[in-house]
Amino acid sequence: MKGFWLGVGMTLAALGVGGFAIMGLGLVPVSADARPGAIEKWLAELALDAAIERAAPEGESPVAPTAEALANAAPLYRDHCAGCHGSPSTQDNVFAASLYPPAPQFLGAKAPKHLHDSDGELFVVIRNGIRLTGMPTSTRMLKEGEIWQLVTFLKHIDELPPEAIAAFGAH
Repeated sequence: MKGFWLGVGMTLAALGVGGFAIMGLGLVPVSADARPGAIEKWLAELALDAAIERAAPEGESPVAPTAEALANAAPLYRDHCAGCHGSPSTQDNVFAASLYPPAPQFLGAKAPKHLHDSDGELFVVIRNGIRLTGMPTSTRMLKEGEIWQLVTFLKHIDELPPEAIAAFGAH
């Protein structure tokens, strides 16, 4: 039995050294055009989902989805989010599609599953960003209350009142 466990240990060590060598020799593609392998994608999604769930505050956004609150959040979205995630006037975004992973588009038929995340999970993503994706942290740009405004805005982006849509164009 001791020989069996020694074999398992040696196999795992060889796999680790081999994996390190492959990465160290630059054999793993890192360009934004290269799609990750199944294992890399699975590991990244596992780590991302676990980290976001662990850091997410419980409960719903403290910002009620009133017409006034959504209109106040529209300029925040326009100025900090629409460049990558789309606006009512630019739903097809070549820049966003060029990122890897592509930045999710929150308007129209391309709206992703991310909008079904809890309010706390959206808050964490907006506040902390996501490393190696192009999603920046907002801690130097937005106050906590403004992040909650964006969470409420995103949760209601498919049913914005006219005041919020009009606020996209106001500068």
